[in-house]
Amino acid sequence: MTKKGSLHQKDEDAFFSEKLAKKYGFIHRVIDMTPRDLVDSVDEIIECFSQPFSGTVSGYFVYKHAAKECKQLLTGDGADELFGSYRHHSVTIPLERYASMKERGEGVVGKEKNFAPYENNLAFLEAMYQYGGENDTLWYYRLLQMGDNEKGLFLSRDRFGEYIEKNATLKLCAKWDKSLQSTDVLNRSLERDFKHLLPGHIMLYQDTLARNFGINLVMPFLNNQLTEYVAALPSKYKIKEGITKSILKDVARKHLSKEVVERKKEPFTLPVFSLSTRRFAVAVLLSPTGISPAKLLPPASSPSISYSTLQL
Repeated sequence: MTKKGSLHQKDEDAFFSEKLAKKYGFIHRVIDMTPRDLVDSVDEIIECFSQPFSGTVSGYFVYKHAAKECKQLLTGDGADELFGSYRHHSVTIPLERYASMKERGEGVVGKEKNFAPYENNLAFLEAMYQYGGENDTLWYYRLLQMGDNEKGLFLSRDRFGEYIEKNATLKLCAKWDKSLQSTDVLNRSLERDFKHLLPGHIMLYQDTLARNFGINLVMPFLNNQLTEYVAALPSKYKIKEGITKSILKDVARKHLSKEVVERKKEPFTLPVFSLSTRRFAVAVLLSPTGISPAKLLPPASSPSISYSTLQL
């Protein structure tokens, strides 16, 4: 199943999934969505989660339509956390090299190729180094969408002050890292996500939404033998010269075309930034059952953080 339509900035997912469906004889369904579909479904989505939860809601529409035809779905969940894909994964190896050279007093100019895929963005590596030195816990924390400072600035102190004080994100990250068994920076980053982000966030919201429609999710990447094998692999097989999921893509090339394997990663989310997030906030929060956005949203908020809070 593929989502597309006026909510989607590009229809690449539909294009490539259609090609693969034809090649392998799959039944392909396209969900054509509009902004109105999202606004009209907000109350149902909140009811599905049944608790405050800042998770992507795209699965809601997939499972709702899939339930008309099947009761079991395969998902690709776990691949990012096993093989390395997110920015806080891809930055670990080049940032470790950068920090190590800086600590030794070596220059980095002329050695940009050592820092792929950030060879053209040394300013970013320098900023990360200035913030965290060689401490990968601080690197991870710095790349979170909302750290303690952002929560303090963004969320209403009247409503969330006590929560912010008792649940400091940096302290939580440091606590997590005490139990990490991996020794190299990339595998430590993957282990963090596999132990915390995957079961406590991604799998949770996917399973919650799917069960609401009687859908059983099967996640092949989370097979016990596979996860144990991949977890033990050295980092060089997971992100190689800036190429994420390197060993997985090597296997995929035996079965899929180059354009499919090497296409730019695109998250399976609703592209709400093609909407006016501010207008969407007004449509939702000023509904008869809504609340005043002034109590939650500051006058100027980034679209990503605003939408995350609306989801929450």
